[in-house]
Parts: sequence; structure tokens; C-alpha cells
Amino acid sequence: MVIEPQAQVIYQGVQQDDFTAANRARVSQSQGDDIQTRLGLHSEWRTAVHVIPTLDLNYYHDPHSTEN
Repeated sequence: MVIEPQAQVIYQGVQQDDFTAANRARVSQSQGDDIQTRLGLHSEWRTAVHVIPTLDLNYYHDPHSTEN
């Protein structure tokens, strides 16, 4: 059996100019940078019949997310 802890930091950046959409709505960007973190665990088992069952557990955290 193998158990592998995992950690990841994800940076995403977007920049765009303000613009007016086809329906005349004004679109602007208030923030374009975001950092997410992920903590995880990967495990796998070796069996005698050449099948390798795996299990991955992950927890993602985004401090700017509005989802609950």
C-alpha cells in the first residue's frame, strides 16, 4: 500500500480592459489575481490480479470564493 501526501498552491491571474457588451452593459474587472491551495492524499493498493485500486482525497481552499 502506498500513501502519498500532496500539497499545491495555484496562482491565477487575469487582466482585461473594461468594455461595453453588445447589450450596452458596462463590464469591468475589479480583481484579476487569485491564489488557491490544495491539500490531498493519494493512496493505492497493489493486488495479485494486476488491478491497482486508488483513492484520492482533496481539499481545495480559495479565500476569495463566494461559494459556501
